[in-house]
Amino acid sequence: MESENFFSTAAIEKAIVNRKVDTENIKVNWLKIREIEVLKKKPFSIFMRTDFETAAQEINIEKKRGMPSNYSNSNFSKLLESLWPNGKPIAEKKLEDLKSLLCFIPKDAKKFYKNLIGDPYIEEDINGFNAQPDFPLENDD
Repeated sequence: MESENFFSTAAIEKAIVNRKVDTENIKVNWLKIREIEVLKKKPFSIFMRTDFETAAQEINIEKKRGMPSNYSNSNFSKLLESLWPNGKPIAEKKLEDLKSLLCFIPKDAKKFYKNLIGDPYIEEDINGFNAQPDFPLENDD
């Protein structure tokens, strides 16, 4: 994949909401969902099924339900901004390590490693988690 294949969803996240009922005011049981369908022609709808015999429930996830949308199907994709247009930087020390191993990299892949960019302000977390969680974590008490 290339850098142009990665998009930020921040603008979309601001335009949607998690609904507890579908378009017919029937309660949505998110834990029992077995199938989710997303259609390009209805970008603010999620179609879901809890079993494979019944018709799909339509859930409108647009923040202002019933109001005219600011985003038509044609300009919905404009909400998707490139996440890393110049590539995602990595920790400077990791970049140094990778460059020291270039002699072991096949010729056809060297261009990728030579184009990596480092950022001295990125600290590598050896445990693999250096961000704030999206939800509260339970204490081990």
